[in-house]
Amino acid sequence: MRLFGRRWFQIFIAGVALLYLTERTLAATQNPNFIPSVILLGAFLVPVTFTVYLYETLPNWEVPVPAIGLCTAP
Repeated sequence: MRLFGRRWFQIFIAGVALLYLTERTLAATQNPNFIPSVILLGAFLVPVTFTVYLYETLPNWEVPVPAIGLCTAP
């Protein structure tokens, strides 16, 4: 399967793009209101991508989504 066709990779690339744009906006405007956005995007990007990766590669799990979310949350 192609790498670009996988959902977890698309989520990761979109998250990295959003994080980059938010950091560039923070640096250009020097507005401290963007600091929480940068922190939240950075903190949730990898756990969300990992959760989607797990559910994409292991389709027959008996573990509910809230349990996985609690385990991967920062």
